[in-house]
Parts: sequence; structure tokens; C-alpha cells
Amino acid sequence: MRKLFAVIMGIIVLVYSSVVCYCGDIPEALLEMDSSMVYFGRVKNVNAESITVVQCKNIKGDFFEGRELTYYRKYGLMKPVYGVDNPIEGEIYLCGYTDNNNPLHMWKVSGMEPESLVVESDNDMARRLMEYLNKGKFAEKEKERLLNIEKKEKESLLSVSVDACGAVLKVLGGFMA
Repeated sequence: MRKLFAVIMGIIVLVYSSVVCYCGDIPEALLEMDSSMVYFGRVKNVNAESITVVQCKNIKGDFFEGRELTYYRKYGLMKPVYGVDNPIEGEIYLCGYTDNNNPLHMWKVSGMEPESLVVESDNDMARRLMEYLNKGKFAEKEKERLLNIEKKEKESLLSVSVDACGAVLKVLGGFMA
């Protein structure tokens, strides 16, 4: 019985010690999640509770040039924006957004061309983000995302067409009987 207990405890320790937790995986989440948005945005309004950004140029995700997006403080604790301590109204930043459970991430950058831009921050996340942008990884993921959307739309249209044909045949079959 003691041997069995020792083996089970050994397995539990092995499993829990091999769990990997990635802190600071924002660049990877922005790259891999189809629902994430990465774009250049001009700050329109900043206050203690929210930040409003106007989309200027798309890199990846849902985008409409000129669209205003407002991001709010979460749970009364989180700031509405991370990465830039004091965003300046009128300035353009690189913006990254994953979902409603996370704040907007912003980076000050040297320009608006992903292949040559420099992220003006010296932390590891910013370096990885800049590397992915410079190497065209975000452009590749955006092409994949758009192809997947196109494929789903075609499948949906095909499904509707098949359903419509079935309905027409059913109606015609009723007339023929």
C-alpha cells in the first residue's frame, strides 16, 4: 500500500512540476487568436475609466478604418490600457486586443510599416512583438484568418443552396403527386 501511495505521489509531483505557465504571452496570443485585433490607432480620448481609439491601419483582425473603439476599466481594478503609461490624445500607437476579459495593449512605435517598425520599449514582450511584425508573421496570420472566413462563407452559401434546392424539390414533389 505504501509503494502504491509513493508511486501515485511521484506521478502527481511529476505532473504538477511539468505544468508550464507563460506570463507575458501577449504577442503570441495576439498572433495565434483569430479573434484578436492588432492595428495602428489614434488616441481620441483618455480618462481614468476608459480610452477611445480610432482605427487607422490594420495588421490583423476585425478592422474598419475610422472606427472608434472604447475600452473600459475592468472589474474596477485593471487600467483600460497597458503598455503605455500615459497615452497622449492625438498620438498613434500600435494597439493589440485579445478579448473582453483583457485590457487594450498599446506600444509606442517608430512608424506604421510593420516590416520596418521599431517598438519603443525594451522589454521582452515588445521585442518578440517587433520580431513577429518585422518577419511578417502577423501578415501571414491575417491571410490565414481571411481565408478561413472566406471558406466558412462558401460552406454556408453551399449549405443554404442545398437546403433551398431541397425545399424546391419538396414543393415540386407535392405538385407532382
